[in-house]
Amino acid sequence: QQIKTIHIHYHPNLNSKINHRNYFLDEWSAYRAGMPLTLNSDESVV
Repeated sequence: QQIKTIHIHYHPNLNSKINHRNYFLDEWSAYRAGMPLTLNSDESVV
């Protein structure tokens, strides 16, 4: 389940909007802290 979530962060469409590595680290920190991950597609990226 965790691996599946991680792969979402490397969706190709993210590359044109954000630095996916920094985004991944921020989201993973939030996940480790118990916060839900809400990214389902590139449309969810603010």
